[in-house]
Amino acid sequence: EDYVVKHLMALGSNLVVLLGTFYILYGLHWQLTLIIVIALPLSFVMTARLGKVRKESLKDWEDMQDKLYGHSHQVLDGVRTVRAFGGERAESGQWRKLLSDYHLIRIRRFVLMRLYSEFPANLAEHVATGLIFGYGAYLVVVGEFTVGALVAFVAYVPKVYSAVEALRETKVDSDEIQAAVERVESLLSLPVELTDDGRELPLEGGNGVGVRFDDVTFHYSRGFGVENLSFSVAPGEFVGIVGPSGGGKTTVVDLLMAFYSPESGRVLVNDVDVTPLSLESLRSCIGLVPQSIHLWAGRTLRRNIGYPNDDADPSEIARAAQTAGIADFIDSQADGYEMVVPKRETGFSGGERQRLAIARAAMRQPQLLLMDEATSALDSIAEKEIRDSLESARSGRTTIVVAHRLATVINADRILVIADGKIVEQGAPADLLASKNLFHSLYEAQKLTLHEGIDQA
Repeated sequence: EDYVVKHLMALGSNLVVLLGTFYILYGLHWQLTLIIVIALPLSFVMTARLGKVRKESLKDWEDMQDKLYGHSHQVLDGVRTVRAFGGERAESGQWRKLLSDYHLIRIRRFVLMRLYSEFPANLAEHVATGLIFGYGAYLVVVGEFTVGALVAFVAYVPKVYSAVEALRETKVDSDEIQAAVERVESLLSLPVELTDDGRELPLEGGNGVGVRFDDVTFHYSRGFGVENLSFSVAPGEFVGIVGPSGGGKTTVVDLLMAFYSPESGRVLVNDVDVTPLSLESLRSCIGLVPQSIHLWAGRTLRRNIGYPNDDADPSEIARAAQTAGIADFIDSQADGYEMVVPKRETGFSGGERQRLAIARAAMRQPQLLLMDEATSALDSIAEKEIRDSLESARSGRTTIVVAHRLATVINADRILVIADGKIVEQGAPADLLASKNLFHSLYEAQKLTLHEGIDQA
């Protein structure tokens, strides 16, 4: 309402000024005033024509900004997914395309803004001024008009200050846009998180990879992490990692994915230190199911499962969905695998999101399957469904599951209990329960029962 009132007041004020100016000009010489009146429609027509094009350009500009900022939000929000699945190259290509479109629309908008704000008014002004000077000079020569009156008349015609103001505002807008683009480009130019020598990870057989932590120490900026951590996982083994919150469980995943380098010690896969390995080679053999599942809004379920390969084989995507136990849900949707994930990823339960993440990981046919607190926020029914999906997905590969809910790993071959950055217990689930130490206390606290799987362990 305030905006409308101010707008109407400004419009009324301008009309008063315009009418007053015409009254003065008419008093000086009505014939010269008629020239201005004739020139005005030229300005109105051109402004109206350019206005339509400008509106379309403005809509394209706003849509482009939505795409750019929306994509930026999704990439930054899902940066761990991008890094884990080697999607840097795909996202870089997407960024280059978006920025190219952004610059083209920006140039077009800049040109149209210049034309819209300056060209019609300046053209009408220059045409009118030329005619006034020409005809006014003739009137002065024949004695029907004085030089002073002509100068006074011409002084009312130009709109120099409005043109200068329009130029200034356009320049300010341009500078603001350029600053925003430079911020985005500065993010894109950030270096890779680790420096590698391009060495490829040797892979043998199809029963998973061996993993070994050799006296590894690492601390986050907030202080916690792992201290002199050592353990090994055999190819094809299913190992669960449990323990109190903040004890260092997720740090194991971060170091295995090479999101961080250890301060000391070595993290080895197939007896090769991961630090100098090619990140693409390392991560291509790992399927990660993170605690916080990121789905790409605006992309289909097919593209989400096949990420980052948009041209993945549909049969392989269907196989991965079947492995993760999400195929029936997808088939029940009207658009099936072509269903577009809505903004904010609404419309999916926690269990469905987790199974989609397992399908994405299985799609890579990884040698190592990592799950980080994948069922911590699920109810018991959804958790059991995820356990069933895990049983299918871990076949033929090494599996490491970080779990808060012990039921997720109660059928593991071996469990590592980590507290304060160190392994305080390890062994088969039944043996750990019999020892009545920390694992037993965690188990009792969650009130698990034997029929949930311990008898089959």
